[in-house]
Order: sequence, then C-alpha cells, then structure tokens
Amino acid sequence: MEMTLTRNEKDQLQQTFRILFQNNLTDQPMAIQSLLDENILYDYLKQTDEILQTDQLLVVGSQLIKRLTNTLLVPALYTLAVFNKKMDLSTGNRFIISAMKKQKWMPYMYSESDEVTTVTNRADRNAYLEESIREISYYVQAINKVAKVPTPLLWENAAVYIYKLYESKLQSDELNLYEQKEAWNDFAYLLQLKGDIFQTSFNPLQRFYTNKIEVEGKEEPVRVRRTCCFNYETNSGKYCKGCPKSDVNKEACMRTKRHVMAVEMVH
Repeated sequence: MEMTLTRNEKDQLQQTFRILFQNNLTDQPMAIQSLLDENILYDYLKQTDEILQTDQLLVVGSQLIKRLTNTLLVPALYTLAVFNKKMDLSTGNRFIISAMKKQKWMPYMYSESDEVTTVTNRADRNAYLEESIREISYYVQAINKVAKVPTPLLWENAAVYIYKLYESKLQSDELNLYEQKEAWNDFAYLLQLKGDIFQTSFNPLQRFYTNKIEVEGKEEPVRVRRTCCFNYETNSGKYCKGCPKSDVNKEACMRTKRHVMAVEMVH
C-alpha cells in the first residue's frame, strides 16, 4: 500500500541521516543520478577535492561512496527495519548538497519525494534488499571507473556503515523483539546474496564481516578493515578507527587472528 512518511518519521530520518524533505540550504544541490554520468562525476570529484584538501581523485572517490551509502542506502535499510516501509529507491528525485560539520565533509541528501510503500512479507523485504544493493552498486561502478578506486575498497567503505546500522543503531529499545528479529534477518539476507547483485564475483558484505579484536587504547573491540579508505589523506589527516595502516591496529592483528563470521537468519 502506497503512503507518505509521517512527520515524526521524516524528522527521525533527518536527525539520524541528514536527509532533507524541504531544502532550506543555500548550497547548490546536485542531482545524485547525474553522478552516473562520467563527465559530471569527474567534475564533481574535482570540485570536492578542494573541500577535502587533496588532489587525488582516488581519495575523493573513496569518501564519496561513504556519503552516498550513508544518505541513500542506509536510510532505506533503516526505514525498512524501523517503520516497515520501503522508500522509493530511484534517485531521479534526490539531490546531494555539500555541507561541513566540525570541519568534516558531511553532505545532506534532499529528497523531493516522501512516498513509501508498506512491506507485505519476507519475500517482499528480500526483493527490496536486493534492489537497494543494486542501486548503490551503480555508484560503486561509476566511481571505480572515473576515480580508479578499487571496487573492494569502495564496497568495504559501504559495508562499514551497513554493519554499524545492524550492530548498533538497530539493536536498541526502539524496536520490539519481533522487529529486531526481522532487522537481523535483513542483515543475514544481505550477507547471503550472490556476487552478481553487487556486480562483483563475491559478496563484499560477507567477505569483510570479520571478528572484532582487542586494540591497545580502545575501550571496545575494533573490526580492523582489510582495505584502507585513505581518510588520512583528506583535510582530517586522521586514520579511521579500523584503519589497517595504523600501528596499534597492525599490532592487534599480529596478536589476534581475524576470520569471516557467519550470520544466520533467526526463525
């Protein structure tokens, strides 16, 4: 059944994921779908390199897929889990608006549509999960081609945000036990998808889902990445929490063996 997001749901998405349903910002919005055009994407990356203070397209492309994942894919997965509704995944009515937050590039996503569809059953959820991965895969492929960012690196960037959603954001009191089970089954299904859904020969969400390990100086275990996102090459100059290049993470990996973890659906 088709409907629109409620005011509370829109407020929640805006506060959690920087999604706007009314654009009151002064910066010029860029149609997200236009970034699938190689020339437009190249120009956008060149404009953004000034913000990130780097002249390396690879570095900018790496950061861009993070922002697209966190404003396109993750909110869709969140809406499915929390509201039991499917957002319109077509990007023709969505725009990215550059913005800074605490000296970090944190763009907004402006959506002209607040239309959603209710979920009917597990098969319906699974089909939507596949569609959501396909949608972000087009941007992974475009950035790989234009900025020469390795595909595994781009997918691990996306995976970090997906893991955080299911391991942290959705493991809270705002969901009842049934909703938590459905959300976890969404996660399990994503990790069981075939590689062709990602336009790769493997499932990157499954490949990069390794155990967290104890790292010196960290209060909680860390999932050390397999690839480096080059965040330290931007204006932040800092390693990510799970960066494989940081000395403490390297030492931790020498002490503790990492392995891919299995995720089973709950019945």
